[in-house]
Amino acid sequence: MEKGLWAAILSQLQLEISPAAFRTWFSNCQLGSVDFINSNTNQVQIICNNNFSREQLEKRYFNLISRALNEKTGKENILVFKVGTKDKKSKEDNVVFFDSLLQKEEKASPFFKNFTFENLIVGNSNQLAVSSAEAVMENLGSTYNPLFFFGQSGVGKTHLLHALAQKLWIQKKDLKIVYLTGEHFTNNFIDALTSRQIKKFREELREVDLLLVDDIQFLAAKENTQEEFFHTFNELCLSSKQIILTSDKHPTKIGGLEERLVSRFLGGLTVEIKSPDLEMKMKLIEKKTQALGFMLPQAAASLIAQKTNGSVRELEGVIFKIFSSAKLLNQHPSIKIVRETLSQDETQVKIAPKFILSTIQNYYKLKTIDLVSSSRKKDVLLPRQIAMYFLREMAALSLDSIGKTFGNRDHSTVIHAIEKVKFLSQKDPQIEKTLNILRAKLLN
Repeated sequence: MEKGLWAAILSQLQLEISPAAFRTWFSNCQLGSVDFINSNTNQVQIICNNNFSREQLEKRYFNLISRALNEKTGKENILVFKVGTKDKKSKEDNVVFFDSLLQKEEKASPFFKNFTFENLIVGNSNQLAVSSAEAVMENLGSTYNPLFFFGQSGVGKTHLLHALAQKLWIQKKDLKIVYLTGEHFTNNFIDALTSRQIKKFREELREVDLLLVDDIQFLAAKENTQEEFFHTFNELCLSSKQIILTSDKHPTKIGGLEERLVSRFLGGLTVEIKSPDLEMKMKLIEKKTQALGFMLPQAAASLIAQKTNGSVRELEGVIFKIFSSAKLLNQHPSIKIVRETLSQDETQVKIAPKFILSTIQNYYKLKTIDLVSSSRKKDVLLPRQIAMYFLREMAALSLDSIGKTFGNRDHSTVIHAIEKVKFLSQKDPQIEKTLNILRAKLLN
């Protein structure tokens, strides 16, 4: 109970404070006892490793921790900060997240819960990639090291990384796993330099059993970051630790990468994940519609598969739009609704994102600069996540396009935002009501 609760608290706090501050003040503290006082109140201990940390947490973050605890437990909690030592490391401690956008939920894997092998459709486009991932899981650090997946945005590279890590997290209790994006490696490296925490940064990365780096192309033209990653890569390989990387291009086609890095990336197995073919699209449509709780006529599914080109994400975007239209019209998804969705012209699609942003901006009384800023304040963060959700659902924009709209955020940020809004809409009636109001405004 306590471990799951603390993981959920940390996940929320990561969204509200800077990565550097989070690592500095929360990396060496943990949740102590949670003592029942009455039906409305608990007394909660926060264990710190020294008096200075205790004073800083009480002074700077008391209100944030208290609010997060109250939201997660549904009670008013009395916080007590104490100095003590951490317990022996648990399985959850072996999962290191530099990507502050990933959630840890009680009794669940810390990886994206929908990105599993069970939810992964396998076809001609990704069969080799899935097979190589399964082979690596059987023999970490020796079968294919590094394992490098590449392909255009939206073909399932991130899904495969999370599925692989999630399965290993369940199967191998003592395995230490690090997942991060190229952007987060860069940002955390810079934070470590400026906060004089570079030794800790290196130790955390170079003592892992499995390192997964999504969108490694982000390191292009960043000399110091490439230098750091090169040495991290070498240290792990020399220790027979597994490295798995993804990129939107073949290593030789990523401009701005040092030759020695390209050479290292080519030292294992490089696998392309292609766009899904017609047969795979049909399987994807069936899987996605079942997940949303509706069925499509065979002719409608076939039409979607034939008319959509490119990525899995594009296909998902179309399905979401069909589902939303049918739900709002209180009808079953029909061939007519499918045709209308697919026949929207490019002008409508280009106008829709601006209209979505302005509608949400006006509804929440925010300035454009606030909506697209990096602010983590709750009154800005939620509207921004909702904006990303609607840009995906109702404009069918790619994750990369949405990320660029909000200050060049990477696709994992956008995925988290969309998943967070879906989760909140299922748990909070007020959020669901807000989403319905916004949908109505957008469709009028």
